[in-house]
Parts: sequence; structure tokens; C-alpha cells
Amino acid sequence: MLTHSKTKNEKVVLGLLSYTYTESSPNNEEQKSYLDNIRDNENMDILLYKEEVDNNNIGIVVIEKIFKTDESSIPDSIMIHRVGVMPSFREEGRGYDMFCELKGMFPNSTIIAGVSTMDLIANWSAKYLENN
Repeated sequence: MLTHSKTKNEKVVLGLLSYTYTESSPNNEEQKSYLDNIRDNENMDILLYKEEVDNNNIGIVVIEKIFKTDESSIPDSIMIHRVGVMPSFREEGRGYDMFCELKGMFPNSTIIAGVSTMDLIANWSAKYLENN
């Protein structure tokens, strides 16, 4: 289950954000600065993925809602900037589950990838189209 966590659970968010880096992880101050940038941008959001069995946060998705016009209340696109899943859950399809749930949250919006998520989102999109 995806839950909004832009202003809550800072330690959990920072911990899960560390799993979103393929290169060496930034230091704590750099991560806090990134988190502050997300919080300052009203179109960005942090979604935590909770495991349904024991309600633990095991994943994170950082998104940006992109609107074509200022009057629109429904985003035209949802850009996924960062995705992370705890290592012990990575081979269980949880990332794809988060993608599917995100599609359900924004059924009229196109899901697009940020620079660091292009390959991942392309794979999930292809799988989603195949299954639906």
C-alpha cells in the first residue's frame, strides 16, 4: 500500500532513499537537502510502500506531478524520480507492485521516468501493458 509521506517519517524516508542510489550514496546532509527540495516543491511527493502483512515500510517512490495548465487538478503526467525497495524484498516484485498501485492512484495520468529510473520504468510499463 502506497502512503503519502512528504512531511512524515523523516528517518524512514532517509533510510529508504539510500536504496535509490546506484552510485555511492550521498551523505546524510545531501540526502536531507534533497528531501528539503522535495518538500519545497508542491508538485513533488514521497510515497512509502507498506507491506500489508506487518505494516512495515519497505519501499519508496519519489514522484513529481506535471500539469499542462495551472487550472488542471489532475496531473497529465507523473514523473518517477526515485524508486527504492529494501534489499530483502527486491526479488519479490514489490517495485512493480508499487508501479501498479501508482497507476491506480493516477489512472488518467501518464507515468514517465526520470533520468535515474528510465530502464526500470520502461520494463515495468512493458510488463503492465502485457498484463492489462
